[in-house]
Amino acid sequence: MPRQKFRFNPFLRIFTLLVGILAIAYGVYAIFVIQPEGKLRLVLPYIVILLAANSVFRNLFTLNSITFAGGMVIFKKLALPKFSLKLKNIVKISFVDRKMRYLRLSYQNGQTLENYTFNLGFPAVLDALSEMKKKNPAIEFAGDLGKDFVK
Repeated sequence: MPRQKFRFNPFLRIFTLLVGILAIAYGVYAIFVIQPEGKLRLVLPYIVILLAANSVFRNLFTLNSITFAGGMVIFKKLALPKFSLKLKNIVKISFVDRKMRYLRLSYQNGQTLENYTFNLGFPAVLDALSEMKKKNPAIEFAGDLGKDFVK
């Protein structure tokens, strides 16, 4: 079976991380070296650091790729170890809450039903879900996902 991979654009991911790190460095530089005066200039570097840190952490800890290889599906985030499971063990995929920002993948692990949750901000997530459904037709798309997803 050929290896199939859905992933976030690496150029965009690296560029965003680089800009975020540079913005954090500038904020720290502005606080300690420039030593701004005035209320707005004093607060502005902290706001820059906060927004840049949010961007960096989001890029490091959200889903970066979904790979199908040999009956397995592998979920990879940049700063965390990969998570892999057998396609045949996946039971259900659903939205986590009404906001529909996260997908919950329920799978059998021995006798227990466990969950893996990931962000919907991943590009080509519908293509990856479609591929999962093709490879394992027994997967149930629950809730709003089930009524909107073409089977």
